[in-house]
Amino acid sequence: GFLHNLNIQRKAIDSLNEINNIKLFLEQLSLVHNNISLSLRDDSKNEIIFELHKNRDIYQTLESMFGINKKYIQELKVEKNEYKVTAYIDKMDNEFEMKHWIYLNGKLLQKSKVHKIVNNKLEKALKLNCKNMKKIKSKVNNVYLLT
Repeated sequence: GFLHNLNIQRKAIDSLNEINNIKLFLEQLSLVHNNISLSLRDDSKNEIIFELHKNRDIYQTLESMFGINKKYIQELKVEKNEYKVTAYIDKMDNEFEMKHWIYLNGKLLQKSKVHKIVNNKLEKALKLNCKNMKKIKSKVNNVYLLT
């Protein structure tokens, strides 16, 4: 195509990249709407790329998507005046990449000021609990925040 020589355009039209972006979006969507079933199918290869069945709660969704058992998830709830925040933090040291998603009224926030504030507060809290930050940072792998 006419945009093929531009590096950014090549990356944007890569079908594997697009499928991975769609899969990530479906994962993010299913964390908020765990009472629906979702699937992504590649018709050209006739294979299912992503499938998630209806779950009864966030814990079942996290277990089916990432294999994280409920006993390894810490739920935190904070209410102040009219604000209510619920957070789910993976307590297990595992091989997953760090996933940090924040939702506001059921909508995903991406690269917002809220991310920076949450990261700073979490880092300060961890520094208070342990002098050696490197050990603690390796223990905190997955953070899921929902409102």
